[in-house]
Amino acid sequence: MSFSDDLTYLAGLLAADAGIADLFPAKTINVVRRYKSRTEIHVSELPVIMLTRPRVAVEQGSSAEGFQEHTVALYCGFTCEDREQAQDLVIRFEEALEKAIMVDPSLGMRVAHTEPGDSANDEGKYHPVYFFVKEIKISKEIIWRP
Repeated sequence: MSFSDDLTYLAGLLAADAGIADLFPAKTINVVRRYKSRTEIHVSELPVIMLTRPRVAVEQGSSAEGFQEHTVALYCGFTCEDREQAQDLVIRFEEALEKAIMVDPSLGMRVAHTEPGDSANDEGKYHPVYFFVKEIKISKEIIWRP
């Protein structure tokens, strides 16, 4: 099974998570798999979680099997008029993402392990629009067949 299918599963997991949805009660969160720069995102698309896979590392075990470690970036954006509330919302959003991921860390028995990683935010530079990126590491066992 392709890692592309695993990303689609992860997107569905995040889109269905009640903890994430509760952060934005007046809007539906858009969970999408695409490459798009921040400047291309219209305010009407917010709140958003964009999934990308910027890196993959291969760790070969025996001659026929090994692991791929995928770094998945979750680019998350939302609007908030209150700067103090926005800081709290960034923190709660990050925590909700981690909880959602850890509900099913094997992504439906598709991968060996999922682990939340580092995050960074824009520190309110573009108020009232806020973005942060959360990295997660996903290890997937692979078997090479001749």
